[in-house]
Amino acid sequence: MTSYDGLKCFILNTSTHSDKNISPSPTSTGEKTIKRLEKRLAELETMIYNQHILDQDNSQQCPKKYPDVKFLNYQDRKRILITGGAGFVGSHLVDKLMLEGHEVIVADNFFTGRKRNVEHWVNHENFELLNHDIVNPLYIEVDEIYHLASPASPPHYMFNPVKTIKTNTMGTINILGLAKRVRAKMLLASTSEVYGDPEEHPQTESYWGHVNPIGPRACYDEGKRVAETLSYSYAKTV
Repeated sequence: MTSYDGLKCFILNTSTHSDKNISPSPTSTGEKTIKRLEKRLAELETMIYNQHILDQDNSQQCPKKYPDVKFLNYQDRKRILITGGAGFVGSHLVDKLMLEGHEVIVADNFFTGRKRNVEHWVNHENFELLNHDIVNPLYIEVDEIYHLASPASPPHYMFNPVKTIKTNTMGTINILGLAKRVRAKMLLASTSEVYGDPEEHPQTESYWGHVNPIGPRACYDEGKRVAETLSYSYAKTV
């Protein structure tokens, strides 16, 4: 028995050297396999090291290039919060406001939003990305708020109905409270789902809807209806 780095090889020789059909020694085969593995491992380590050095050089020599943004003076530049800003609609709003020269803060819990939607702004001096769930209070200073946070497609909002309701009720209360504290203007993104299964087409602003408060989609429909009522009530009392 022979051992190579913990690999035990048993040599059984029942033939003479003159046998024509002599099979390769297990020891020889094991040595070759180990050497091939060691060589491949060394190659991989070298590749990883070289890539690491290359990435470091690129980060130092090629600073991140951002889209050109308009310059605004202090009086014209606004500090704007976008909840759900890493989502489809929110990320496009981020692009527009950033290009206009405003300071933008995105608050997103990344349930449906994706960082890649706004990663081209990450580390820009006018941009800040917060991993934050608006069900919890947020304490920042802003001039305007665009409240877009909520799962919007049926598979997403039906996945966790209670969470959807909390986002649209407790989350909206927190954002309205923030707007009240800092005296910021707020825009609430609602949905045509507040009309439920409408009997009137197209729906007018005065139409109250035809809704089912216990249907499978009710978590989103009723959550947005409450969010609208909350926003209306705050606007009347503030």
